[in-house]
Amino acid sequence: MINQEQKVVRFSTLLLNCRHASRVKLKTYWLNLIIKKMNQVLKRACILLAVTTVCVYGQEPGKTTVNEGATKIVEKKEPRYRKVENNFGKRRFLTFKEDKSAKEWGLMNSTGLVILEPAYQYINIDMMNKYGIADSEINNVRSIIDSTGQVLLTGLDDAMNFFEDRAAIKRNGKWGYIDTKAQLVIDCQYETFDHFDEGIAVLSKLNPETQKICYGVIDRSGKPTIEFKYAFIDGFLENRGCFEDFATGKWGIMDTTGKVISPTTYDSLTLLGGAYFIAANAGKVGLVDKNAKVVVPMKYSECDFHGSDWTVARVVLNGKVGLIDIKTGIQIGQFYDDIGYFYSGLAKVTLNKKKGFMNKAGKVVIPIIYDQADSFFDAGEANVTTVTLNGKDIVIDKTGKKVKDADPLDDE
Repeated sequence: MINQEQKVVRFSTLLLNCRHASRVKLKTYWLNLIIKKMNQVLKRACILLAVTTVCVYGQEPGKTTVNEGATKIVEKKEPRYRKVENNFGKRRFLTFKEDKSAKEWGLMNSTGLVILEPAYQYINIDMMNKYGIADSEINNVRSIIDSTGQVLLTGLDDAMNFFEDRAAIKRNGKWGYIDTKAQLVIDCQYETFDHFDEGIAVLSKLNPETQKICYGVIDRSGKPTIEFKYAFIDGFLENRGCFEDFATGKWGIMDTTGKVISPTTYDSLTLLGGAYFIAANAGKVGLVDKNAKVVVPMKYSECDFHGSDWTVARVVLNGKVGLIDIKTGIQIGQFYDDIGYFYSGLAKVTLNKKKGFMNKAGKVVIPIIYDQADSFFDAGEANVTTVTLNGKDIVIDKTGKKVKDADPLDDE
């Protein structure tokens, strides 16, 4: 097997030979132009060879790095830096291990110059490349370091990535936030953390008087925008979130300023995409919208979106599955043992262990007579799928017409 270094060497040698032969035979303008281009390619290939040698296979004994003025890498007879965590691409920094069995990571730049020798249990390389600082761990001590290895903040229990230029850090069991300069901008006082989204984060902290964990919301400066007085707040989407009241244990809907949109009349609420909520009362569930309007009545044992476009709800009633148009509240077709997602406009339905297909209007367009069936998407072709009828596998189109015989299906 030819490794990367050997490929580069062979390519470089080929270029040199071609250039030499051409100079002997021809002296035309066009040849000189070709030679110029070949020189450029050769130069790039040599640089690639040097960087690859340093970063992947290590430096030969007695050699220095390709960077002028750079310090020598410690000489070893064994090849070094066999494992590099990331490809170069547009990255400024890379982490590496000295060999495959090593547990310590080091840091190098994209030219192969070693900045930090392998001694770290962990370096957040994505954070380092984006912000020039990184969450790291060395000798079981968690710290924020810069690209020279200087410790900017230490004694951490945990640290998260940046969102909206704020990264959650945990110190002495409490959460706070730093900015992209590793400055502590929000004190570590919270029991939980949340990534900032649209300028706010949902957090919790201990109420010293009641000794209860209370939820509230802060902005990027740390200023509370919703008072810390709720038993729980379940995030926000499209300026809507849901909260649990301490006194009653009931749930309601609020906006990002804390204004109550719906009083606490629900046993539970779960925020979904499109700012809809699964609402539950007396053991039954349905859907309400962002303004607390009921779009699917609370009479089902299960209720959720069917697919990702937030226009159809999947409900379960007495063990059977049905679909409801969220905008109109109208049931789509009948209830089945199961209903698959829509692909190419058709959804697979199962009834009494037989399978067929219905369209988005709920009409069965391929009869429910098959023992097995792939959805049209699973078949890999938009207009055909594979079904099994009386032990024989066939391919049908979207009208149910047989196209050809097929290979046997796996059991579902």
